[in-house]
This record gives sequence, C-alpha cells and structure tokens, in this order.
Amino acid sequence: MNEEKPSTLYPAFIFLGIVVSVLTAAAYYRDEFRDWKDYQRQFIREELRRASTPQQRQLAASIPVQIRQIVLPDLRRVDRCTTCHLAVEDPTYGGFPQPLAYHPLHEQHPFDKFGCTVCHRGQGHATTTVDAHGNVPHWDQPVPRGLRQPSGSRVGPRRTGL
Repeated sequence: MNEEKPSTLYPAFIFLGIVVSVLTAAAYYRDEFRDWKDYQRQFIREELRRASTPQQRQLAASIPVQIRQIVLPDLRRVDRCTTCHLAVEDPTYGGFPQPLAYHPLHEQHPFDKFGCTVCHRGQGHATTTVDAHGNVPHWDQPVPRGLRQPSGSRVGPRRTGL
C-alpha cells in the first residue's frame, strides 16, 4: 500500500480552503447586493423623508428589508412583485418612477386577490429584475417592453353586449 505523508496533502487542503472561502465571499456579496434590497432601502429612505412625527419615523425605520410575496392558491400563483414595487397600494406615490410607483387600478382589483402577473405577466417567483420581468429562456410570458398598463384584453374597460 502506497500511503502519502499527511504533510504532502497540506497544500491541497490550503488551496481548497482558499477556494471555498472565495466562493463563500462571492455568494455573500451576490446575495447582499440584490436590486430588490436597493429598491427597499430607497423606499425606506423616502418613507423616513416623508415622516412628520416621531411615530411615523419609527414606523418607517422598522420596515424590514425582506422578500415579500402574495400567495394566491385559487389562481395557483405566487407573486413577489411587491418585493421591488413596494408602493403600489399607496396613492401618495402617484407620479413616482418605477419601482416606487402607485398602481392606479389597485381599488378595482386588489393585489391580495389578483396578484400582479395575472394582468402584467412576468415570472412571479423571481427575485431579480431580469427574471421577474420574464426576460429569460423558456419563459413564454415576459412583461412586454415599456408596459405600464395590463397586458392583452384580460383586464380593462368592461365591454357590454358580449
């Protein structure tokens, strides 16, 4: 039996340790600097700027930076769109640029009942901008370019006589 001395394996273990450390640091960096975290921090800063009382300021400061999702079992959907689009239900954000814009049709179809992708398409499970908007291989329902209104004829003015 040909056994190597343990001391000859030390360089290999050191090299593997360095590789694992670099991969762990890269994974941490990639997770820590996601677009959705920047959007949520931007929303929190805006809420802090708007706060006029200490209670409002405390409430704004306590907003967690986390994945948000709408679970719609009857529609067999899970939408994480509100992870980035945090102000869709707040009319005071009307006129703000995306992703901090108010959704003007919120009252007609609340997100907790319909979600987002029913009308706007995209990939509801995704947590990156490119993936969420459906611009990925093998996803046949991307958000149309420049979409500000619901897609297709699924939503819109009610037609009579049909």
